[in-house]
Amino acid sequence: MEPVLIAAVLVCFVVVFAPGYLCLQGLLRRHDVAFACAPLVTLPLLTLLGVAFDAAGASLPGAALFGAALLAGVGLGAAGQLSWRARGAHARPRFSPAALNLPPDLGKFLALYALAALAVATVVLLVNLDGASSFARRDDSTVHLSYVRAFLDTGRFSTLSASSFLDAGSPGGYYPAAWHVVTAVTASLLSNNVALATNALAVVCIAAVLPWGLCLLHAALFDHDRRTLAWGALVAVAFSAFPWSFLVKGQLLPNLLSFSLIPATMFLLVASVKTRRGEGKAELALLTFAGVVAIALCHPNGVFALGIWAVAFLASAVLCSQAPALRSKPRRWALAACLIVGACALWYVCYRLPFFQGVVGYEQENVLTLPRAILGGLSFMFAKWGGLQPFLSVVVLLGIIDTVRKRRLRWLSVSFAAALGIYVASAALSGEVRHILSGFWYTDHYRTGAMTALFAIPLAALGTSCLAAFFTSLAQKAQRRLQTQKAAPGDAADVQRRGETDGAAEGRGGARASKGCRIAGCLATLCLFGVVQFLPGSIPVSDQMISMGLPRIATSLKALYSWDDIYTADEQAFVQEALARIDGESFVANVPQDGSAWAYGTDGIDVLFRRCADNGSNDLPPETNELIRTRLDKAATDPAVQAAVRDYGIRYVLLLDEASGTDRTVTDKRYTPENWAGIEGVTEETPGFKLLMSEGDMRLYEIEAADAPA
Repeated sequence: MEPVLIAAVLVCFVVVFAPGYLCLQGLLRRHDVAFACAPLVTLPLLTLLGVAFDAAGASLPGAALFGAALLAGVGLGAAGQLSWRARGAHARPRFSPAALNLPPDLGKFLALYALAALAVATVVLLVNLDGASSFARRDDSTVHLSYVRAFLDTGRFSTLSASSFLDAGSPGGYYPAAWHVVTAVTASLLSNNVALATNALAVVCIAAVLPWGLCLLHAALFDHDRRTLAWGALVAVAFSAFPWSFLVKGQLLPNLLSFSLIPATMFLLVASVKTRRGEGKAELALLTFAGVVAIALCHPNGVFALGIWAVAFLASAVLCSQAPALRSKPRRWALAACLIVGACALWYVCYRLPFFQGVVGYEQENVLTLPRAILGGLSFMFAKWGGLQPFLSVVVLLGIIDTVRKRRLRWLSVSFAAALGIYVASAALSGEVRHILSGFWYTDHYRTGAMTALFAIPLAALGTSCLAAFFTSLAQKAQRRLQTQKAAPGDAADVQRRGETDGAAEGRGGARASKGCRIAGCLATLCLFGVVQFLPGSIPVSDQMISMGLPRIATSLKALYSWDDIYTADEQAFVQEALARIDGESFVANVPQDGSAWAYGTDGIDVLFRRCADNGSNDLPPETNELIRTRLDKAATDPAVQAAVRDYGIRYVLLLDEASGTDRTVTDKRYTPENWAGIEGVTEETPGFKLLMSEGDMRLYEIEAADAPA
């Protein structure tokens, strides 16, 4: 990892965790719990403060917004302390972590989860970045980077008025922009380097937010099972479908942050249910609500994913309850059934709400047949054939079997099965059933597959623990066999009898394997994980090439973040030089597919077309948009074009790959040549255009007609 990226990650870490921790350390007895849950408070604070400042008409730097969030965190923490003191309680609230069976050395497990996640992130992502400020050449990235840049350019950080064209006076509209606000605040502390801040936040999500939330959840679910809690660190970020596919597809960066917050929120829900009244139950419920708000502000579909997990857990809690009012088994089943039916009814009501119609009605092409979708889900490939993860398939199956024995954890398997069904519906079904089940995720099999992978992580932790125990038992048997062979004939029978006695006691949980056997079991599990998860190469199966999931993700990320493709390093250098030659107040006409769609988000040049769409996706009237794209080269003679460039402040033309070039680095994403004939038709001989810069097949022109009198 480059030093500049390390510094950026540390800055982003402080932005994401500091305000929330300052608030929660005054409300919770455990500093480790407060720290791990901090993002659930930080994100609503930053987002709501951004809305408040914008509503007040205040424009401010991102660093000032962060300072306000820090002060708000301190104020809320102090208010919580004063509230408890006013009620005659102790200086700290009565939240009792003992009710959750959290280990006293939870901080060590948090460190283990972070280190394991960082190790996987290094192999999959960090070594494949083409520099700290590289970025993924993906279509959705143009929008996300532009939103962040617009926040920085205007000093407006409101989720109610988000737009790629805030800098041009666009009023914007509602968009779940918590990810964009956090990235903008981080970028403001990094010399407005949006790409660097984006990479830093991705690392913080994958190496801190997600694994720490999972660590808390595992600690609450697995009680005193330290072995399973520790093995959970190994699988926290091992699934290619989540978190890694969100960096390959889209990119779906807001969804990455949204899903990363789910485990910590789920932990708070579990804590609020397990904690007795008078021990912070109400406060934990309030923090759970804050987590739901944080998830919704990043991406609303995360709330529906959380809802599936939450309903399964609550129904299980009802069925396993020992409360006096629920001692009757029929009453428990009736209440659990009412909970599930009510949740399904609420789901359908949301499906019918006008607010969600643009999402649930979104149609995506089916990519798999039903059998392949089921097989792909069970093998954790999820998307198209290619990213096999057999180690995870085995340990998840072992985890499911383990939950059959542990009644209180069966809801983990039930919720996993529900998510798998939603994934299959999104990947293989059609009609309204598909939209009802998976519409909240845009019927996108990548998102539903990611949800299924998230739900599989606790099962994988259980299964990996079982696998390690199996290898340990094999080591024990091998050790006994060696002892029997080395013993004298008279002692061999005694050794054998002791082994049989120890084996029987082990089956009852009364024997403990030797340290050497436990180490051997751990090493065998780690080696199997490393070999199977990171096995290089591909295997031809039918008409497809099958490879392991994480190596395939790593290969994809290396290509996506390369400065040799689409928006190249030379083109960025040309754009940065062009910024010194233009007035900074006028629009620059461009062809987005030549890489310039990313130029506003990464470098701040005011290109007119900021997405690889048929019309470039901007706020111009449709007829003006088409006029510029198809007839701009006629600016010297066409009065309509002259009026358009004057009225909308279009003064320059940027071409990063001339149409006549022989070594073009472009994308064909939604590209039709005739849609851009007016811009690509501009050459050095075109009347009405003045060449300002030229290098290779890159050109910057000034539109002389922009200065012509009306």
